[in-house]
Amino acid sequence: MRAPAAFDTAGLALRRIYDARASRELVCHARAVPEARRFIRQTLATWQMEDTDTAQLLVSELVTNAVPHAAWPVVLTVTIRGTVLRCAVADADWAGLGIDPSPRTARLPEPGQ
Repeated sequence: MRAPAAFDTAGLALRRIYDARASRELVCHARAVPEARRFIRQTLATWQMEDTDTAQLLVSELVTNAVPHAAWPVVLTVTIRGTVLRCAVADADWAGLGIDPSPRTARLPEPGQ
């Protein structure tokens, strides 16, 4: 099924307009989570995106999981390209080396595993 032409036009317009990236280094401490939420809220407001609840929840979960396991600060990176918003948390050591860990695709276990 094909989307209506009006939807296609809107999607193309968004892809032309939105192509941005923002990052914030967060100290591994309990205050990192509210700081991350504040950062995503302010960043998305700057990009004129109104509904930020899902992104704030996602970032809260990512940072909550990263902080206890990191030996140094973590870097929260938010990227928007077209209609796709990407939120990533990386160990600051990886970020300092200029290494962006490759995205991986989750695989379902083989039958019997």
